[in-house]
Amino acid sequence: MLGQKSAITGICAVLLFWSVLSLGMPKVSADLLIEGQKGVEYCFQISNMDEFPDYAFVVHYPRVMEGYNVIENGECVSFYKYNVPVIYAINKSLFDEKPLAGIMNSENRSKLSEYFASDGNFIPSDVSIKPVSTLPDTDPTDKVVDEMKIISVGGNKLDIEKSKVIYTFSDGTSEEKTYVDQNVRPASSRQPIIPVNSFQILYFVLPAAALIIIAAILIMRKTRKKKGADDVHPI
Repeated sequence: MLGQKSAITGICAVLLFWSVLSLGMPKVSADLLIEGQKGVEYCFQISNMDEFPDYAFVVHYPRVMEGYNVIENGECVSFYKYNVPVIYAINKSLFDEKPLAGIMNSENRSKLSEYFASDGNFIPSDVSIKPVSTLPDTDPTDKVVDEMKIISVGGNKLDIEKSKVIYTFSDGTSEEKTYVDQNVRPASSRQPIIPVNSFQILYFVLPAAALIIIAAILIMRKTRKKKGADDVHPI
């Protein structure tokens, strides 16, 4: 009898684990959309590059799909969603793109990081750029643009701040929100309505049911043990 109870408890534990794994962690690859999500276009732009005509501005993508891009005035720069871009400034009289292009055409693009780190003429910015790649499919947003502004450049410091975010919606209208906190993107005023369907309810029902069954079995076992002890030592 004890073995049978242990087996039931084990089955419930496996059920709980499977529920959390299969429902809480959908099996999709990094580039596939999860059900209920949609892809969103993202880019960033620097609004006042023309105020610093003596400098070239280069963005480096050091992680996934490593590469670089020389930012043109008025350009909105997009990149792979899992990368972490770093913006550099360099005096135009000191900038030679040929070494960068040569590394890009080689078999070892990771040398780009070494090049930027070793060439003291590149002045890095510490501005944090976080893309938006997906949103709920009921969200009307189709495009997100972070607009930045160069505060100062010189010596070994490039100071860039995010000034506003521009949301473009599926109906063609747009909305601008001003950055108050550099680490928090202002939310759009048009938020999605997220319906709760029967499949989403299973996210909670199956794990909860497994926990209830396990708790009930443990309580029953404890009650029977107590009853057995009372039978052995009657009052």
